[in-house]
Amino acid sequence: MVVSAMIALSICRFCQGEPSTAAVVARGMKAIELYSTTAERPALRDALNAARELSREVMSGSLDPYDVDDIISYARFWARVSDYTGDKDLKRDATRMIQYVWSHQDTLSDAEKKALSLVEHELHSEPVRVTVVGSKSDQRSQALWREIVQVSAPRVRREWWDRSEGPLLYSDRMYPSLSAPAAFICCNKKCSLPLYKPGEVQERIEEFMRNPGDSDANCQF
Repeated sequence: MVVSAMIALSICRFCQGEPSTAAVVARGMKAIELYSTTAERPALRDALNAARELSREVMSGSLDPYDVDDIISYARFWARVSDYTGDKDLKRDATRMIQYVWSHQDTLSDAEKKALSLVEHELHSEPVRVTVVGSKSDQRSQALWREIVQVSAPRVRREWWDRSEGPLLYSDRMYPSLSAPAAFICCNKKCSLPLYKPGEVQERIEEFMRNPGDSDANCQF
């Protein structure tokens, strides 16, 4: 279904041979997935740059018609990048777009309403965060990271903090200085005790999923 959106993309720029919005989203999502599996910081910066590029174009005020699926993909991409970067402008833009589409809900299919509700929940909830704190050259850190990459949960923010690289781009948690590398699981505004052994991370996440804490903490697993 197509919505004539006040906050849609200006087509002309892309008619002149520049990347389409779909290409920008694909590039950004690839970068965020690369960061979540390698912890290479340039990949996260690439994802943030792509998200901001998309935001500048989509929020430019054109009245061109847009497919609801496209709008959902933009909002989900911005929400994902915001999870990792704390960029409030991206979350605000995603919220505005979703609200605009909801203002035309009489024209939406049940599947579109369901997809919009899911994105809305992502925008107002917190992903489970799994972080390795330790040197990237330490084999113990590497073993923990290999396990984190395999963690199974619907929505996970994976990061590896090597203090020698400086603060993470979005430092919204404080971690203790320890004598050995450790992993932490954070959600519902609380964090686990340090986990030192591979094999413990998935077990603790499953425990969190069984006991997610206060519902008003808005943590999604």
